[in-house]
Amino acid sequence: MPKNGDYKISDEPPAYMAGTARYLWRRIVPILKKDSNIKYQDKTLIEALCINYQLMRDSYDDIQKHGSVKAAYRTITNPINGEIVATDFVGYKRNPSTQILILLLQKSRPSQKTWE
Repeated sequence: MPKNGDYKISDEPPAYMAGTARYLWRRIVPILKKDSNIKYQDKTLIEALCINYQLMRDSYDDIQKHGSVKAAYRTITNPINGEIVATDFVGYKRNPSTQILILLLQKSRPSQKTWE
């Protein structure tokens, strides 16, 4: 980190970023760089925003593809030869992506204190 505060955030995202996170970085960094108050510490916040946005989109896409719940079955096998004897419906299982999406949306909401 430069000590004189002249750090410039690159228009190119960090190498580890992929997909939607890279896209968002390229979209918002030029806009943010127009603001002269941007500092070195802001890079970490921009990275977190881009990563969280990608996780949110990935979770939403997974829910669209697989649904928010799926049927759960218990398979009973013959202990002697391993052959499937029965498959019993035991209920529904929540898609883990729903929990990820809810958490990300809750964390992205501004707190009440910021509006007071």
